Amino acid sequence: MAIGWVNRICQSGSGQTIRYAIWENEACHDGKTIIFINGRNEFIEKYDELPSELGKVCLTGLRRFITWDHPGQGGSGGRRSHICSFDEYADLACQIIRENLSEGSVYSVIAHSMGALIALYAVGTGFLRPERMFLSSPFLGVPDRWPERLFAQPISFMMVHLGLGYMRVGLSPFGREEKFSGNQRTHSRRKFYRLLAAPYDGRKPTFYWLRAALAAIRYVHRPEALAQLHQVPVSIWIAEEESVVSQDAILKWVSRATNAGYSVTVRHCAGALHEILYEIPGICHAVLVDIGSELTMKNKAGI
Repeated sequence: MAIGWVNRICQSGSGQTIRYAIWENEACHDGKTIIFINGRNEFIEKYDELPSELGKVCLTGLRRFITWDHPGQGGSGGRRSHICSFDEYADLACQIIRENLSEGSVYSVIAHSMGALIALYAVGTGFLRPERMFLSSPFLGVPDRWPERLFAQPISFMMVHLGLGYMRVGLSPFGREEKFSGNQRTHSRRKFYRLLAAPYDGRKPTFYWLRAALAAIRYVHRPEALAQLHQVPVSIWIAEEESVVSQDAILKWVSRATNAGYSVTVRHCAGALHEILYEIPGICHAVLVDIGSELTMKNKAGI
């Protein structure tokens, strides 16, 4: 097999049919392996250009790129934008890695938005142990607007407690915008309309999902979760024009991690909207160049 994608199917621990895909370059025997964890309402095809672009700037080359559709997203089964616990996301990531990489294989994680929260949660709970992590626009807090910040936690708890957790959240712009002008995600017109043409509809999350996400956020801020970052350098990219997730929450998490002595670097992407890795070429390429160079660096343990 030459350079390209292979689609596969597996069953998650909760019984959902999961679609995942592997991009491989068999000519690059010593290249890096990347696990890519995408965000909510995203799917494999959205980032199908990413491994080849990353392979061009990674000094040691890219050998393998593995990604999947989360339960309830893209071509995977399950209720759309619904989860009861982030353990299900983390367990699925661990399962796919275990089924496709030999024991002891070295890999790095690139993750976006909700995927970044999944990555931190999975490392904090012991599901994943990557060599490095690269997080774009990590979802570490609800948007910096007072209705969401004040009411997300009590409303999600109340709705689940009342048996209404399957209803969909009406707060915050978690759905897909239909107009390019004024959208909060990307400056790339081509990519925006490519996304709208995709067969997978975006749905607002359920209150169960919101409660699970908030629980995961609380966990990754805790000392016991941060302690799992030992020997796992983390690089974070924050969009200058971010409005989908909380910049303040990201910086608070960074402060806690760095104060605890862990290796975290932060870069602010000038002019970028939320979807940094789905942005115009100038923004996206600059981030990939940074990732490509960092993939060749050794961490503090010399891994």
